[in-house]
Amino acid sequence: MAATDSPLKVNKVTKERVRLAAAMLACTQGELVDRAVAEYIENNAADFDTRLDAAREALLGGDEAVARFLAQG
Repeated sequence: MAATDSPLKVNKVTKERVRLAAAMLACTQGELVDRAVAEYIENNAADFDTRLDAAREALLGGDEAVARFLAQG
């Protein structure tokens, strides 16, 4: 993946953890974040699918269903 100018805003503790982990794994901080996000999405695919199905149902249900869906957080 190509590097881009799109910084992530994280707290200082997380930033330090990313910095140290990347150094230990001999990769860039961006590569570490890419790997971590990909792994998280893979490990939580069922939750994403469930949420996507609920969003589709809400869209088919009209404005009130969409409002209820959005209010769930």
